[in-house]
Amino acid sequence: MSQRLLSACKQYFEQNCTKLMCYDDLRSYVEYLSDKNQEELRLQLAAHAKLNAPMADETEVSASKYRGNDCWPFSQAVRVSWLASEINALKMDYTLRVSKSPSRIDLETFVCNCIRLYKLSSCLGNDRVYSDNKPGDDACVLAAMGLVRLSELEHKRYLLLSAQLLEFLLARSKHNYQALLILVSVYLTLGTGSLAMKTYKRLAVKNLQQETLSHTLFTRFATIHPHPADMGFGPNTERKDKDPISALRAVLKAYKSSARQVAVGKRLFLEKGRYSMLLGVLEIDDTMKRSLCKVMWVLERRRMKRLIRADDDEEYLDLLGNPNCPTLSWRLELYAYWPSILCSPFSSADAWSPWLRGLPELWSLWPTTVRKLSSHWTEATSKKPSDWLLC
Repeated sequence: MSQRLLSACKQYFEQNCTKLMCYDDLRSYVEYLSDKNQEELRLQLAAHAKLNAPMADETEVSASKYRGNDCWPFSQAVRVSWLASEINALKMDYTLRVSKSPSRIDLETFVCNCIRLYKLSSCLGNDRVYSDNKPGDDACVLAAMGLVRLSELEHKRYLLLSAQLLEFLLARSKHNYQALLILVSVYLTLGTGSLAMKTYKRLAVKNLQQETLSHTLFTRFATIHPHPADMGFGPNTERKDKDPISALRAVLKAYKSSARQVAVGKRLFLEKGRYSMLLGVLEIDDTMKRSLCKVMWVLERRRMKRLIRADDDEEYLDLLGNPNCPTLSWRLELYAYWPSILCSPFSSADAWSPWLRGLPELWSLWPTTVRKLSSHWTEATSKKPSDWLLC
């Protein structure tokens, strides 16, 4: 079975390696191969990608011959096809080798190959609209991902190189959303929360998109960047783009407005008899009610307010959901037994006394709470992936 799957993967790559969707189609099947077959597939795909190179007929000609030239002496269609095959092979290389436990030499070789390929592609796609991605952008993204992996083995300075490389890419392709998302994570790892917020703003996240994208910025954001930052922002910058508390307020308001829009959508679809579309709206409504992100953002906002002692009475506790919801009820029980989460023991010295008096009760309830956590986790993980959202 494994050999048949290996042969099918090779054949599919040979027929479709010049198409960008080739890697996405193969990725889910390659995981079922053994380690030996995965290594064999990786080497054969890399060798086949080189056969599509426009200088393949000139066996002794290397890419360095064209260094410094404005463009290669081949048609753009031929060059774009070769770039697509090389990028698909590099993506497979990252999946099968770089993302696991590579050596420093393997990582450096991978990053150099990606940067070299991106440099060779710099003359392509200049006639495209400024907002469109260029043919070699994925090679630059892979190089940045390789540098992030390299920073885990070596010095953290490779994170700075990754951020610089992504900024260079975004100067040419300003709407490359993969690069923007990776850059947000890199800036958070470096501890530069204000730069992460500026980059996240460029994603232009709207309403329901907050459910799947906001975790890239706001997860444990109170421990990284709780204070507002005015430096580096223009005079016309909105408060929510430079103040984390205001940013989380905007996200939580988006959850409320989305709930109202979903309710209006259900009524309109019922009135017009569009029952097939109503099923999709009901699924969205269920996802939003079971959202873990909105609970996290309520807590993050409270932590920030406690750290900087902000004067803000908006709590958004109504977003914590229905206590009867199986995926949220255990959180509400924990909140009731742990006043330091929903209350601020640091607001005044008097607040410490009831908190300390409640510790024996909290300790006595701990076994019950653990059992409830275990049962709810078992119930949540037994559902289909579409029934709950893991942030």
